[in-house]
Amino acid sequence: MRILLPLLFVALAGCGRLPRPTHPIAEPTTALEAQRASLDSLGAFRAEARIDQREGARRIRGTVLMIVERPDRVRFDALTRLGAAATLTSDGERFALLDLREGRFFVGESCAENVARALGVAIAPAELVRFLVGDAPHFGRAERIEAIRGGYRVELRAEDGTRQVIELRLDPSEIDLPPEAQRPRLASSTLYDARGKRLLRVSFGAHRPVHVGGEVVMLPHEVRLEEGGKGSDILLRYKSIEPLDEAPEGAFEQAPPSGLYPEALPCGG
Repeated sequence: MRILLPLLFVALAGCGRLPRPTHPIAEPTTALEAQRASLDSLGAFRAEARIDQREGARRIRGTVLMIVERPDRVRFDALTRLGAAATLTSDGERFALLDLREGRFFVGESCAENVARALGVAIAPAELVRFLVGDAPHFGRAERIEAIRGGYRVELRAEDGTRQVIELRLDPSEIDLPPEAQRPRLASSTLYDARGKRLLRVSFGAHRPVHVGGEVVMLPHEVRLEEGGKGSDILLRYKSIEPLDEAPEGAFEQAPPSGLYPEALPCGG
């Protein structure tokens, strides 16, 4: 038994550590395109998630009921232990936020600044939708790809020096498959400015199969957004994801409740 225990410990320590792909994808754009292609069949969905939001010393926990339609339409209904707290809608052009705690109704353009007022992280609605489905916007040109344990690391660089590092993961059953049969999924996306300062990191985990029509899509059930410098951190844990043929009519629009008047929110500030 004393001999077997150390061997068992070594075996357990090695569990979950996948080797590098046997037949690695050679071009970075090929890997990125394969990752996005795996999500093509998902157009719209309804979901319920637990949210844990931190900004400095402030922490908010609750439940979010959401309706999402690619590429840039989203609705969040935020609930706390005390009941409904807020509703955010964006149809890709128009943004609205109903803050039930303060009794205020805000309207404006769909932009990163207005999303930040609601979520604490400055990301455009189209970027938010990508993150919610386990995707990420690409900043710059894909320059290099490296095969790593369990997948790939891809680096992109923009003309202004912004650098993006994307990590992709393969299912264990795909490690030995040829490149064209691999379906990499997004594990993380980290954005740095030209000086190397981290701007935003988004990580994805707990991927599970979701049936969309006749296809199976692997979607993350944990999404974490961390904005550098501000200490903003949002963790979403999906409790349920229900694909939709199309979003309900009017889901991404709001009118002010009786007694509340719209307050304009500017973008760019």
